[in-house]
Amino acid sequence: MTSQQAAGAASADAARHPLDPLNADEIRQAVSILADDGRMTSPMRFVSVGLREPAKDEVASFGPGQAVVREAASWPWTREST
Repeated sequence: MTSQQAAGAASADAARHPLDPLNADEIRQAVSILADDGRMTSPMRFVSVGLREPAKDEVASFGPGQAVVREAASWPWTREST
């Protein structure tokens, strides 16, 4: 697997800019969504969980205090037994 996206991993948030990094709660929520969905196995770890950047027009039209939908992208890793 190269990447999995947890759509809706972060809810609309009026206090943040669309390109701000995910905070700890958003990362936990993304991992929880994948775990609850059965996509993770016990030996699986994440190389990274980060922001899936929104479309350029969404960023350009952003105004202070405006709600934004944030999505997470994850890069899982698992050691293959040899």
